[in-house]
Amino acid sequence: MGNKFQKKNLAQLKKQEEAILDRDLEDFQGTATELFFIKLTRKIQRKRIQVLAGVGVVFVIFASVVGYLEYSSFKEMKSTEKLELILESWTTNPLIPTKDKISVMENFHANDSSGDVSIRTSKILADLYVQEKDFTKAAELLEASGKKIDPLRESKAYYFFLAGNYRELAGEKDLALGNYETAASLVDALRETPSFKAWALFHVGRLKYEKGDKNGASDSLRKVLTLEPGDVQADLEEVKKLSTFLLLKLSKIN
Repeated sequence: MGNKFQKKNLAQLKKQEEAILDRDLEDFQGTATELFFIKLTRKIQRKRIQVLAGVGVVFVIFASVVGYLEYSSFKEMKSTEKLELILESWTTNPLIPTKDKISVMENFHANDSSGDVSIRTSKILADLYVQEKDFTKAAELLEASGKKIDPLRESKAYYFFLAGNYRELAGEKDLALGNYETAASLVDALRETPSFKAWALFHVGRLKYEKGDKNGASDSLRKVLTLEPGDVQADLEEVKKLSTFLLLKLSKIN
């Protein structure tokens, strides 16, 4: 209670002190705006230590953010340069075993890849895993990298679509279905990718058909048939034929 009383008294004393110091403004003849800025200037002068401290904090935060962004950009540039050297060495020596390439790329991906280079590296490494028939590793890598792709929904969907392919090749159909569903949902609202959307939906329908989910399969396959080529004039004929074929098989089952 005593501390609150002392703080209240101190605040009142400060107000009284400011009123005394600003007594010369009682008969001020200028505009209200001019009076406001004069009082503001005086208040800043009286509290210059707090003001300077606040400005200093803002400057430190701003400098830290700028420094981090510059460092990240520099790190990504160096990462790109190193990756290009690795890829160039593979081009000049095409007889390098795939397992050796995997070892080099795994080390680079873990220790030297940065920013967008990490996303690019994951695709290169996944392709190498596929060459070695290690489809599970390829899918896991693309799934993990796909989650990190934020701005470009098409790229994110593409990574999950590929992961779905590799999960199927590994015999992991439940995981494959999940990846196809993710890919389809990511491009659901995009009119520019009708062909990609159609194939993602078809694979969802196909796997649901195999699992015995007739309603789910029918729903996805019918969505394929409603898609239009749009401005890009995508070729939807093949995927629509395949979808129609499965729908006919479903109708016979029912």
